Amino acid sequence: MEEDSQRRDRQELLERLAGAQTPPEVASARTAADNWLVEHPDDDEVRQARERLEAAELEEDLDLEEGGPT
Repeated sequence: MEEDSQRRDRQELLERLAGAQTPPEVASARTAADNWLVEHPDDDEVRQARERLEAAELEEDLDLEEGGPT
């Protein structure tokens, strides 16, 4: 039963990481991923999703600095 709950929580986290768009959503998803990774340090899929979120955020920041489209 607890394993099902963790599987659901993990899937929801991956969806949050993939769907985060606004700064509050990004911050919340990043915090949730950090918390998950404390308990599940070997979860490479969550770690990679978090890294993709960070990369997308950095890319967006660069676009804004360069006057690119928002």
